[in-house]
Amino acid sequence: MAVGTRVVDEYDSVLVISDTHIGLSEKEIFGKDFEQFTDALASTNALTVHGVDAEFQFEMPKAIILMGDYLDFWDGDLESLPKFAVDYGRILVERADVFYLRGNHDYIVPQVSPDLQTKHKFEISEYKVLKIAGKPYFFIHGHQFESAFGSLSLKIESSIDPFYSLAEYFASKLVGKGRAALLLLTALWFVLGITLATGRAEVLPVPECDLILFCFGLLFLPSIFTCWRWAQKTLFKGITLIFGEAYNRLQGATRGDTIDYLTGHSRPIYNWFVDEKQGSSEAKNAGFVCFGHTHIPDGPTRGTDEKLKDISFLNTGSWMRPPSETKRTLAKKLRSATKRYDKWDEYVVIAYFLGGLVFTAVWRAAALWIVAIGALLLVLETLVAVGKSSYLRLPGRGVRSIAFIGRDSSGTQREVLLYWDPKAKQLQELPHALD
Repeated sequence: MAVGTRVVDEYDSVLVISDTHIGLSEKEIFGKDFEQFTDALASTNALTVHGVDAEFQFEMPKAIILMGDYLDFWDGDLESLPKFAVDYGRILVERADVFYLRGNHDYIVPQVSPDLQTKHKFEISEYKVLKIAGKPYFFIHGHQFESAFGSLSLKIESSIDPFYSLAEYFASKLVGKGRAALLLLTALWFVLGITLATGRAEVLPVPECDLILFCFGLLFLPSIFTCWRWAQKTLFKGITLIFGEAYNRLQGATRGDTIDYLTGHSRPIYNWFVDEKQGSSEAKNAGFVCFGHTHIPDGPTRGTDEKLKDISFLNTGSWMRPPSETKRTLAKKLRSATKRYDKWDEYVVIAYFLGGLVFTAVWRAAALWIVAIGALLLVLETLVAVGKSSYLRLPGRGVRSIAFIGRDSSGTQREVLLYWDPKAKQLQELPHALD
């Protein structure tokens, strides 16, 4: 296993799969359909694609690229991941060389050292350059385009996530609901901490005081991990939604965005190239960038800005389930109703906190008004969040998409998006109009 390698391997063709998010519930992903697709790969040496204009075939590629967020260590069920890796992940490794590129949801993968007894290569890296049918291609998950996913934040993530996942696993074994149990234990930890901090433990008998200290210490690590996850998932997302416009300008949000947007002037991918971030020189030299992360299948298409006009981009999409049409309609209505407020909400929130500090310090009776206004702002921000949720930008019918790059059976060079049709149990070419 190699981590961070830049060795260029050469193949006639490859299959590219990203954002399967294995470990999430069947309500969130097309997990069963992906298992069906994997079984199909295991049982054939040639695949037929029902194209938009005509059918074409290709032999089973000698390389498969798992382009990040293949496994979900953020929200996934830890107990289901080993079973899937054994039952289905091994099928891929037995069929072809596998290049596993780290995503933001499976950034801890390099800390796992799989013992694979197989004749094929298994490599883990941040990004990869492959020569396919004589042409170079650059592959990367895509979270690297966002400044928010810096090396420090992901290093913290890769250190804390394994411990949280283990805590959740053991809690689920004990009480059945690991996540809920950790939240309750964390609440208890806070209560114990407040009891100790306010001095109430001093009036208790010594044995009871010692018991409080013991329980507080025992719950320290799982509670810290749970607080981190809450801050990571709820607080961070809340801040980026409230300060969305400023965040887009300063950092560059990519979830749910198209290639046309991302490659525009001063947009995330443009900035990634201009700032000469790690991998950008290899990507520029390759002239073709394949990525995921946004969950929107797109391309291949040229970059929007003049500086990126010579580079082609392809987004492999995801295997996430889309929201119901009812939710999509509701989100559109909320987006329309809150759009004007959303332009100014970051300034409203800043004024609320600053004003709250001043008024509470000068006039204590204002505290009740501050709480009431805060509750109103919370409701408004929740409505804004639903209206602008990137998840609601997923293609309405869900596409279960992959990419094929290389020569087909007739020798034609293709760079094409495909999707798995679970009813027909076959691959189809992805039309440009998804909804």
